Amino acid sequence: MDGPALIHTDLTPANFLTADTARVIDWAWWRTGATWIDPAFVFIRLIAAGHTPTRAEQWATRAPGFRDAYPDALHSGARPGTASGWWPGCSRVVGDDAPVSCVTNVMVSVDMGDSRVVELFNEWCRADLPKRNDPGRRGTGSLRLITGEGTQWGGPRYPECVVWAGTLNHADLGAVVDWFRGAPWRYPNQFQLFLLDQEQAFFRVWMIREGEIRQYAPTVPHEDDDDFDPPDDIFPG
Repeated sequence: MDGPALIHTDLTPANFLTADTARVIDWAWWRTGATWIDPAFVFIRLIAAGHTPTRAEQWATRAPGFRDAYPDALHSGARPGTASGWWPGCSRVVGDDAPVSCVTNVMVSVDMGDSRVVELFNEWCRADLPKRNDPGRRGTGSLRLITGEGTQWGGPRYPECVVWAGTLNHADLGAVVDWFRGAPWRYPNQFQLFLLDQEQAFFRVWMIREGEIRQYAPTVPHEDDDDFDPPDDIFPG
């Protein structure tokens, strides 16, 4: 990560002023380093804001430093065109110092004719889904059908849908999205993926349209934005 370039390291939406031109403010964390670092941070935030990994990478590769960097210089788990290794959320510490828990709540809704697809996904989660900070380790959890025979939600009737739910621990969520992108769907337009990562406050919803998986949940405000939660002083003591 060493290099001679002036880098900002905190390119959040709040640190851009836009009028006739764009200006970057708040250089409190500036330092010198590799030219790919700032584009890489923006790449991560674009995905967090709802852009597909492919589109985020297309933007980031406009920066020569990012485009020319060796993949292992960016992250050992990142693959071109995917979000693997880049999902924001829990600490990126690996090994014995990594946090014990980095839970992602997951729900998948499909047409009954695509139930086998979710069964295949579940098998992949148990055995082959890489951990986000340690791609050499596999298996992060599983889902179960919560709308099968004998299940009941609130209300007088059984749910008339096919929904799987569960938790994944330290899962590479970019790899999850990529898996569903290439799944053998019969009814892709009926697929919905709900992801709520440990440091997030609302589910992100992913669907397939025109052959591409896209996030459809609101992208603003983001949990990192100052105005995401109301100020504490509006509540009585």
